[in-house]
Amino acid sequence: MSELIDKFVFVRLIKVNRLDLSLFQFDYDLTFAVFFMNADKTIYGRYGTRSSVEDAEKHMTTEGLAKSMQAA
Repeated sequence: MSELIDKFVFVRLIKVNRLDLSLFQFDYDLTFAVFFMNADKTIYGRYGTRSSVEDAEKHMTTEGLAKSMQAA
């Protein structure tokens, strides 16, 4: 996983009031989302899901994140 992480620049946005959400197909019920994108706003992939409150972590694994990073 560390080899994959080294290929990306991580940016954490905690306040996105002025972010143009029309750039993304965005689910407002997500509590966690990752977008793999370029500075020119090209989106290469994304990661995140929310099946239910009780099973929130069931579909979000480090293996799934790694596969998303490889695909991006």
